[in-house]
Amino acid sequence: MIDQVPLYLLCYLMGWVPLYFLYRQVESWLPFQLKKANVLFSWFPFFYGLYMLAEIGRGYALMHIVHQWLRFDIDLIIGAGIWFLSIGFPLFVSSKYRTSLWLSMMGLYLYLLPIYVWLMPVVLILCFFMGKSRPVAYAMVGALFLIIGVFSGGNSLYIFLYLSLFAYLVVKSLLDARFVST
Repeated sequence: MIDQVPLYLLCYLMGWVPLYFLYRQVESWLPFQLKKANVLFSWFPFFYGLYMLAEIGRGYALMHIVHQWLRFDIDLIIGAGIWFLSIGFPLFVSSKYRTSLWLSMMGLYLYLLPIYVWLMPVVLILCFFMGKSRPVAYAMVGALFLIIGVFSGGNSLYIFLYLSLFAYLVVKSLLDARFVST
């Protein structure tokens, strides 16, 4: 297990790297001149789309690492737990540059349940239009994927992973809502 420490460090660094900060830096470097009565094409949506794909790809890459590179079954939970801590509570990264919760989870669910990943943004958008709070919306997403994971024939390790994902979504969204409201 000691030979897997570099891979655990990789899991931590994958979550810790502040991609949103890097995106904001690129955005500030791009020139954008406003001219009166002219409509200009902006590259900002394109770069934001690339940022979103990078966030989703980061979660997908984590799941690939814990499935393919680490040796033991429990490494799935350990690697994901290390990643949860690093992406949810990164050291020395300001809270305004932290990753959005739904983007970080999208890649995980894309790897685990690729057929159902489209449900996550749909549920979040529906909850937004119905006026549900952010913790309730994320709890609904976590519960939905927990139910799908259980009925898709997952073993006990994956059921524990889906429970962990559900707990992470609820706790992180409650903490985020608590700190945003104060």
